[in-house]
Amino acid sequence: MAVHLVHVGSDTPITAHTDRDSETVLVAVGHAPDQVLLSLTETAAHRLVADVSREVEPCDDCGGTGERWSPMGVGAVRLSGCHCRAAAAKR
Repeated sequence: MAVHLVHVGSDTPITAHTDRDSETVLVAVGHAPDQVLLSLTETAAHRLVADVSREVEPCDDCGGTGERWSPMGVGAVRLSGCHCRAAAAKR
């Protein structure tokens, strides 16, 4: 398996085409000759979108701060690190 790395910025062209017969999605990223092509099944395309969305959206537990307050009992809370990328970046 070959690995090709491409930097995707706000001006990087991304196009997607679907083939209903084979239930695949073809995604083209970048300009030729360094263009990267991905051929994904419908399930894989949904997983890719979900994974990217999860990485760029703030965490629901901590709001992207990397820290969260957890209730310990009446009138008591604990400040702990979250499980998200923001918390990993603080470590």
